Amino acid sequence: MKLHMRGSFAILVGLLIFTAGCIDEEKPPNNPPEAKISIAGGNGPFETNTEIQFSGEDSTDEDGDTLEYWWDFDPNEDANGNGVTNDDRDRVGKDVVWTYYDESVYVVRLTVSDGIDQDSVDKTITVNEPENAPVAVVDTLDGNDRGVAHPNDPVYFEFTAEESTAGDGEIIKYEWDFSYESGDGFQSEEETQTAEIEYGFAEGGVYWIYLKITNDQGETDTTGSRDAIKIYVNYNATIEGEVKDTDGDNDPEYTMPINSWGVQKVEVTLKYNAGNSHGNDLDIWLYFPNGTACGTEEDDEGVCYWENHDEENTTQIYHLKIDYWMGKFDDEEELGEWTIEIRHERSTWATEVPFELWFDIYYYDD
Repeated sequence: MKLHMRGSFAILVGLLIFTAGCIDEEKPPNNPPEAKISIAGGNGPFETNTEIQFSGEDSTDEDGDTLEYWWDFDPNEDANGNGVTNDDRDRVGKDVVWTYYDESVYVVRLTVSDGIDQDSVDKTITVNEPENAPVAVVDTLDGNDRGVAHPNDPVYFEFTAEESTAGDGEIIKYEWDFSYESGDGFQSEEETQTAEIEYGFAEGGVYWIYLKITNDQGETDTTGSRDAIKIYVNYNATIEGEVKDTDGDNDPEYTMPINSWGVQKVEVTLKYNAGNSHGNDLDIWLYFPNGTACGTEEDDEGVCYWENHDEENTTQIYHLKIDYWMGKFDDEEELGEWTIEIRHERSTWATEVPFELWFDIYYYDD
C-alpha cells in the first residue's frame, strides 16, 4: 500500500512540474500592422466629380494576420454624426473609390487592423475644379441642314466652329469629318486654321459632321453625338435620252446611287410619246446592286417596274415610288449603285423614241 502511494505522489509531482513549465512559457507579442495608402494617378491634383481609386494593398503585417481596412476621406468632418470627426468609416475594403464634389485640400485616412492592434496613416490630396479645357462646337453657318445634290453638281454647305472655346490657349487647328461613322471613329477629311469651311456632298445621304479642335497648348476636344450635327442630302437626276433598239442588247441604263442608310423613299418618273399606235411604248425596270430585278418578288410586283400603258393617250408618264415602309433599303445588298433600265419591246421597227427620265432619292421629305 505504501509503495502505491509513493508512486502516485511521484506522478503528481511530475505533472505539477510539467504544468509549471508550460505556464512559464510566454506567448510571442503581437506585431501591429503598418498602414500604407496608394492612389491611382499618384498624388494628383485631382478633379471634382471624378472617381479616384484608393488602395491599401501595400499595407503589411509582420505576423501575416488578415487585415481589415477602413477609410475616412475627410477626418475633419463628422460623417457618422457621433460627435467624433476622425472615426468615420466612409468606405470599407482594401481597394475603394471616392468622389469629391468640392474643390479643396483633403486628408485621406486609412486604418488597418489585425484584430488586436491597428495602425492609421494620412495622405493629403488636392482636388480642383476642371481646368478651362477646349470645347468643340460645330454648326452650319446659316442654320440650314438640308439640300439636294445632282449628278456632277454637289450641294455645298458652309460650316462654322465659331462657338468653340479654346480653353487656356488659342485654337490653332480645326479638323473636320464630314461622314462620321461610329465604327471607324473620327477621320479627319479636311484641316483648316480658320473656323469656317465649305464642303460639297456629291451623293444623297444622312451625314454626321464631327469637329476636332487643337489649341496651342496641345489640348484637344472632339464633338460627341450630342454636339455633332446631321446633314440631309437628297439626290435628283434629270436625264434626256432615246432608245431605238428592240432586241434588248442596247437598252439604256442609268445608275442611281443609294449608298447611305436612312433613305425615306425613291421615286422614278419616265415620260415619252408612244405614238398613235403605241408602237413606241417603253418599259422601265429597276435593279438592285447585285443585279436582281427589283419587283420580281411576289410581294413587290408592280413596285419596281412598269410595263402597263395608258392606251388612251400618246403621252405616257410612268411614276414608280418605293417607300421605306415597304421594306426596302434596310438590307446590305440594297445599298450601292441601283440600275435603271429603259426597254423598247413593243415594235419590230428600230424607231428612235426620245424620253425624259427623272429619279429622286429622298433622305428627308418636305
